[in-house]
Amino acid sequence: MSARSAIASILALTFASSAAAAHPLKTVQVQGTAHIGLATRSILFWFSCATDRGKINNLSTGIDVPDTPKLESVFNFRALEGPTADSGKVHLVATSGGSTTSMRFGSTGSFGTNGAPDTTFTFSAGMVPRERVDFQRLQAVVATLGSGPAHLSATIANPRRGPAIEASADLNELQATELRNAMAPCAAPH
Repeated sequence: MSARSAIASILALTFASSAAAAHPLKTVQVQGTAHIGLATRSILFWFSCATDRGKINNLSTGIDVPDTPKLESVFNFRALEGPTADSGKVHLVATSGGSTTSMRFGSTGSFGTNGAPDTTFTFSAGMVPRERVDFQRLQAVVATLGSGPAHLSATIANPRRGPAIEASADLNELQATELRNAMAPCAAPH
């Protein structure tokens, strides 16, 4: 290897390392259950923390609902699909010990996100620090869950008349610790 190609290789590795460090993303998933009318589904709650050069980029949450074609007669997922869709109304509630925190936010979603099957609909919302109130509310929900063991519930309003999605999950101490550690870069300062 020539000196020129060795330097180019070192520069490429340095650039790749710094680019990867610029946007680290940590995600924690928690299995839960959703009730939609008479139907029951295993669902996945998730929380993500993204940083950029040591600063918080965003704190996100979402719910993956699988096998949605069988639910279309009771819940209108399509009305909430895409960035220009009607915003779904989501209410998250976290409890741990004697502490309860909650937040309401709008959410849209999409089918087949992040490698999920095309029949899985992902509701998601990301909060950035400049959206101070919503960002701090999501930080508080994550902090309550991270102090576990904890219980998480979510209600997602149906855009048409019909039943809401009622989802819940329990986090044991190990899951709460994993969430707290992964979300630490996006946590509220003490």
